[in-house]
Amino acid sequence: MKAQTWKVVLIVGAIACGVYLLLPNVTSHDIAYSAMGLASVACIVWGVRWHRPADPLGWYLIAAAGLLFTLGDDVSSVYDFVHTAMPFPSWADALYLAGYPFLFAGVLRLARRSSWAIWREDSADAAIITIGVLAMSWQFLMDPYVHDQGMSTFGMAVNVAYPMMDVALIFIVLRAVVFRGMREPYFRIIAASMLVMFTGDFAYDVMTLHGLYSTGNLVDLLFLFEYALIGAAALHPSVGETRVVAPEPELRVEAPRPTRHGRLPTVLVAGFVAPGILVIASAMREHVNVVALGVLCLVAFGIIGLRLNWLVSRMERQSRQLEENLMELTVAHLRRDQLEASLRHQTLHDPLTGLANRMLFEDRLARARERVARQSGINAVLMFDLDDFKQVNDAYGHFIGDQLLVDVARRLEAITRSSDTLCRFGGDEFLYLAEGLADAGEAEMICQRIIEALAEPFHFGDIHFEQHASIGLVICDYQDAVDAEYVRDADAAMYEAKRFHKGRYVVFEPSMHNEALSVFSLTQELRSAFQQGQLTMHFQPVVDLHTLRSVGFEALMRWPSDHRGWVPPDVFIPLAEESELIFDIGAFALREAVSVAATWAARGLGEAPFVTVNLSPRQLHDANVIAQVQSTLAHYQLSPEKLILEITERTALVNIDDTIAIVEKLNKLGVGMALDDFGTGHSSLSYIALLQPKIIKIDKSFVAPVHSGRESETLLETIVSLGRRLGITMLAEGIETTAQLERLRQLGCELGQGFLFSEAIPADKVSSRLNFDAATASEPRVN
Repeated sequence: MKAQTWKVVLIVGAIACGVYLLLPNVTSHDIAYSAMGLASVACIVWGVRWHRPADPLGWYLIAAAGLLFTLGDDVSSVYDFVHTAMPFPSWADALYLAGYPFLFAGVLRLARRSSWAIWREDSADAAIITIGVLAMSWQFLMDPYVHDQGMSTFGMAVNVAYPMMDVALIFIVLRAVVFRGMREPYFRIIAASMLVMFTGDFAYDVMTLHGLYSTGNLVDLLFLFEYALIGAAALHPSVGETRVVAPEPELRVEAPRPTRHGRLPTVLVAGFVAPGILVIASAMREHVNVVALGVLCLVAFGIIGLRLNWLVSRMERQSRQLEENLMELTVAHLRRDQLEASLRHQTLHDPLTGLANRMLFEDRLARARERVARQSGINAVLMFDLDDFKQVNDAYGHFIGDQLLVDVARRLEAITRSSDTLCRFGGDEFLYLAEGLADAGEAEMICQRIIEALAEPFHFGDIHFEQHASIGLVICDYQDAVDAEYVRDADAAMYEAKRFHKGRYVVFEPSMHNEALSVFSLTQELRSAFQQGQLTMHFQPVVDLHTLRSVGFEALMRWPSDHRGWVPPDVFIPLAEESELIFDIGAFALREAVSVAATWAARGLGEAPFVTVNLSPRQLHDANVIAQVQSTLAHYQLSPEKLILEITERTALVNIDDTIAIVEKLNKLGVGMALDDFGTGHSSLSYIALLQPKIIKIDKSFVAPVHSGRESETLLETIVSLGRRLGITMLAEGIETTAQLERLRQLGCELGQGFLFSEAIPADKVSSRLNFDAATASEPRVN
């Protein structure tokens, strides 16, 4: 019902207008006038209280205008009631004229505000049309009032004021409604009421001028219906939906705004109304006020001039804005192109080194196949990685590792041919696609250039080290092979190069692929064997060369495979080293060795032997190695002095500072360190002094040289003498004959191990060995 109230008011108002014509006398007409006016004001107040608009002031101003109009009607009714002629001007005229400003202010208040540039253009257009209306009103309505000799100056001014208010009403309707495009239903009803009011005022003025108006005339219906329209507008539901719209900020350059197609012609025609009246009236020799219409012409042309100036200025600003927008759009396109290029580069290139990535390499490899099909020549794929790169990360951190990769990439780029593609495949692995080669020899020359490019040491501040690469080379013959197979085969050749000698290249042969499959299969079997508990620990005695008693045992891992039989440690340990499995296997070896050694100490048969456990390079530099050793000893309650950890010379020298720090921590725990394979690596007296090993193990190649002679004897004698002078226990490996035993005794070597004494035995046979040693310890035993 609330949403339909405005329709009820409009219908009731229309009916009231019809009833008005049927009223019998002037008094009833006056009462109807007053009732309709007051009802309109009441509807406005009711609508404001009912719908609660965001800005009610505009409605209250319109209500005030309606109240003043109604009071003017009441004053006029008083004169009719007392049958007295109403003077002119009267208080009714004062009330009528006072109502117009309130009406105008209220309508403008309800109209949405806009920016200054738009407001002045709309106002100018409305003013030009209004001047045209004013010119017609002056010629046909106001000019007769001005020349009426029987009217006082004040009366003449009041008479002229009414048409002026009507003309102002036209300006308000155009400015606030038509040109602003107000689409709210209530505002359209207000516009309709003002047009009805204008029509009624104009008709009233004309009829009054010619003495034709009387109360109860049809013109009165227009004023009554105007009251009904105002009341209906205030009660329309759209009043409550209105929100306060803040003035739009003055833009640096306003955007183009649409203009209705009929607006400009209307404005131009209205601008020539005053001159047209002058011309036509003069031609027809009719009376015309040249001064008044001339002033209107000047005002109209002045506003038109300003309007055109503003229009040109706005077009210039819009043109500049279009230029700026075009420039910004161009910049945006450039940035978009740069972003797309950057994204394409990131998609196809390695973020660290800037080299091609795997995706781009695969694309280049596919295109290379197509080019070979059209042209002569052959292609080659090289895969290479940095030898011992993991140790660089472990020793110096990943930052230095990344810098090394970047430096390697720059060196390789310097030797890469423009026709070739250099790719970082992942980690420290690189791929090189060589296209258009004459023969395989040219591909091998590229391999040699890569090796030479990495020959010069790398420098990072105070850090200096050498870095080499192992390269696998495969020639692409494109016979029944897919592109991925070339990368696979190059990888197999690379690992073949690593297995025999790092820092070299190897050309792929089909057997290498089978070997790679075999290695992979063996690695999987090793992992499964460890998980199923098939790996065991054996112990080889370490004997005192003078008493031949077993003073210690070296823990050695054994793998009795169900399918392969006994797999040698030098086969499966390197496989574990290449995977994370080495950490689990190493921890297992340490636990087994310590747990078995703890049982020896519990026998109570004299001094218990020690046990030695081998540490791989990755285990030694693992951050948890000290904690792991300490917790294992505590768990099995083995004295730290009974545990000796073996490392090779090569392992110790990977990062000597880190190794020294770890050895110092082990010494604090009471755990000894043995230096294995002494003499086969980079032996240095300074390193031995820094490491201070408890035992140095002399490699078998010195105990049983392939070519015996004076030089071999002297070398062995020097090594043993060195250990004695440094106060380090010397242990000879690989003793197999009594002659070797006697020679080592003569040189003063303290300890030894080898098949002359015993091979590695299972843990359950160690006790028997110790019992036998306690009973007999005079003659060497050969097993």
